[in-house]
Amino acid sequence: MTKKKKKKINLTALFEKDAGKGLEWINEDGSDKFVQVRNVFGVARKIKTWKEFIYYAEEQNLQPSEALVFAYKGIMKSWNKYKILNDPDQLGAITILLDHENKLSRKRLFVSRELQQFSEWTGYKIPKSEKTFQNDMTTFRNHLGLKRKHDGTYTRKQLAAAAAKALRKSFKGKR
Repeated sequence: MTKKKKKKINLTALFEKDAGKGLEWINEDGSDKFVQVRNVFGVARKIKTWKEFIYYAEEQNLQPSEALVFAYKGIMKSWNKYKILNDPDQLGAITILLDHENKLSRKRLFVSRELQQFSEWTGYKIPKSEKTFQNDMTTFRNHLGLKRKHDGTYTRKQLAAAAAKALRKSFKGKR
């Protein structure tokens, strides 16, 4: 048996032979198009009709019913935004809840019958933690434009009341 000689590989020759061949292997069909990365959320925002929706769902290898399941799951996660705040029929229920908040306070409202009633009217899911409930109440206030102002008006009001009380206290004559 004769021993086979190993071929010596010249790497520089291989590199020179392969030079100039960049990314041709990406488009194996020989087209000159480059592979484009699309923002799927940007495309989804542009959908206006059901035909476009069905076309886009099939393009992503989804059945339209499966795509709708994903959409409804997203709606359920953001129920406050989509179904309570953006529904004009729920405006009265929100204002009633905010009125009860002014009467009771957020802490007491969290465990009250009024919140249960609001939940029945709107489908609001009462959170387990009080902090989440407080964040939801802030969102409701912001939506109606009743957000707390941080411009110092409350401080000025408190200082004026304290000054008036000090004046009354320091006055020792008849009134």
